Amino acid sequence: MIEPYNPDTYCWYAFSGYDSNHKWCCCVGLGDLQNFQQLNQSPRIQEIRHHLKNGIKHPDCWRCWHPESIGESSTRTVSLKWIQDTMPQGNYYDPKLRALWLDSGTVCNLSCRTCSAMWSSTHLREAKDRHGSAAGVVYKIQKTDLPYLLEEDFSEIYQIFVIGGEPLLNLDHLNVLEKIVADGHAHHCRITYLTNGTLPIPDRLLKIIPEFKDVNFMVSVDGVGPSFEYTRTKANWNKFVENVQHMRKQITSNNVLFFFNITISVLNVLKLTEIMTWVAEQIGDQSLPIAERVAQIKAMGHMDMTTIVGPSYYTLNVLTSEQKAQVREYLKASPYDMSNVLNALDAENYRYSEIAAQQFWEEVAWTESYHGMSLADYLPELYRILHP
Repeated sequence: MIEPYNPDTYCWYAFSGYDSNHKWCCCVGLGDLQNFQQLNQSPRIQEIRHHLKNGIKHPDCWRCWHPESIGESSTRTVSLKWIQDTMPQGNYYDPKLRALWLDSGTVCNLSCRTCSAMWSSTHLREAKDRHGSAAGVVYKIQKTDLPYLLEEDFSEIYQIFVIGGEPLLNLDHLNVLEKIVADGHAHHCRITYLTNGTLPIPDRLLKIIPEFKDVNFMVSVDGVGPSFEYTRTKANWNKFVENVQHMRKQITSNNVLFFFNITISVLNVLKLTEIMTWVAEQIGDQSLPIAERVAQIKAMGHMDMTTIVGPSYYTLNVLTSEQKAQVREYLKASPYDMSNVLNALDAENYRYSEIAAQQFWEEVAWTESYHGMSLADYLPELYRILHP
């Protein structure tokens, strides 16, 4: 008899995933486990699996429980759709490496406001200029952990998320993908690149793309025009648009899709309609009216929208109740479904924090002094609400 799973708590990644950056089964927190085999023997993962199997929400998994509580999808809920493809016999509790977060390294050409020195070498340089040499003690430039990754058993690998930094700048990770191709496992493996969309696809990657089941490029876009350049600091909007178009022209095989990711923060909450319109102009059925096209793209998972939980000074926590009311009116006037963001505004997790608001203005001042970017110039609507 096949043992059922509880869809309210079961997590495919707890039994199938390994994150080579966090050294854990996903991104819930830092571990010290060098590969999936070590993870599988961990008492901590055994406890978490036991909880999830028995319908108990383990506190370590809060990064998924939080978005689910406000009606958003989470890493856990998204993973449930892969159960049927990877566990056809209903072996829901059979731990095998099926999903890998492949850490390409932290070299990155951008210093996005909602990112940090942990993920970006450009952010690290900024942190050193701001805080001195101490920043270099806390964070260091990371590279792909090749020795352990090249020893993994990829016989059942189904999904690889290539993360950074900027993966198209950190090419050591291609050794892992080339091994999967050489070992004959690429045909049942999907790859998703999380990229800032400012760089062309390298020839070495283009060569092996046709070997995989499919390859997705998830391009981050957190603004349009000046708002993009503020949030995705050091990026140029026009060059970004040109490069995304160039990336799509580079692809000659039919197993590639381009998706877009919108990271929702206080910086772009007033720009969501504009961003979603731009995305719908790039992908989806262009014969549909724009509102229907946006709904289609979201339903297909080709436009992912996630409300950030940190850093706190860029979350919705910086908004007072009066400011949230103004944001709410903007969202309600959008032609698109903004229910998830409206739910987030009302969520207990996003209640006003005076400390976060004070830190927000400190960050605004730093961004203006260091990058020469004024909030009033780049995000005037937000500035008027926060600083009337």
